[in-house]
Formats: sequence, structure tokens, C-alpha cells
Amino acid sequence: MNHERSASGERLWALVYGSASVGTIEEETLRSILRTSREYNARLGVTGALFYRNGNFLQVWDDLRASEYGAVTRIWCSWRALP
Repeated sequence: MNHERSASGERLWALVYGSASVGTIEEETLRSILRTSREYNARLGVTGALFYRNGNFLQVWDDLRASEYGAVTRIWCSWRALP
């Protein structure tokens, strides 16, 4: 977790989250996770990237404002709920 200040002086956060899958993940499941992640991010107005390789995920959110930071932590908590 890191932060900077915007032009207006507001604190901006960057957040990186890594996790590993248990077992094999099918391509359709990966597509579903990506689709759901994009929907969450769009709804919250946050930007970022989701990476997957060999059973490992890396998710990055950037330029988060304090209000968005709380929403992203809720995404973490719901990560296991993603299809």
C-alpha cells in the first residue's frame, strides 16, 4: 500500500493484492472473475489491473481516494465469493 497527493492535495492510494488459487481454474471461470472484477471496478469508479498466471493472481488498484479505499477492502473480503 502506498499513497501520494493529488493536485488538489487529496491523498491517493495504490493497492496491490496477491493470491493463489487452490486447484486448477478453468478458462471460463477466469473470464467470469475478470468480468466480475471489471463490473465492481466500474461501479466503484476505480481503475486497476488483474493478472493471472499459473494459479496466481495479482490485482492492482491505482489512484484510490480514501472513500474508494474502503470499497476496495470490501472487494478483498468478497474475493472468495467471485465465481
